[in-house]
Amino acid sequence: MIVHEATVRLQSGASVLLRSPRPDDAGAPLQFVRALSHESWRNLGHPAAYFDAFDEDSEAVIIDRYDAFAEAERVGVWNLSLRVRTFNTPAIALYEHAGFFRVGTMQAAALIEGLPEDEHIYQRLGSRHPS
Repeated sequence: MIVHEATVRLQSGASVLLRSPRPDDAGAPLQFVRALSHESWRNLGHPAAYFDAFDEDSEAVIIDRYDAFAEAERVGVWNLSLRVRTFNTPAIALYEHAGFFRVGTMQAAALIEGLPEDEHIYQRLGSRHPS
């Protein structure tokens, strides 16, 4: 999904520029993903050090080429799905804005700090889906 540049004002009064990442931005998201992976690997589907082998040049290539929905259409993928924790309202709003719709909720899908958390299941059908 490409985010068109826009300046928004936060509740604090600060202004923030929102835009899709560019290849020369590769270092910051890679650093974030590495930290996230090390902190949250138990909730992710890979080992903590998975992203340590990625370098900025490889990440820049991915950023330069990446439009997930267009790529899915190009290769014939017509059914995208995701799961999101029910308390993650900013992510839910983003997914719904991107055309995903809720198809269900999984009860106690994850343990966060020892407590069960529910997850919504979302789906997005591409233009090539069977009628």
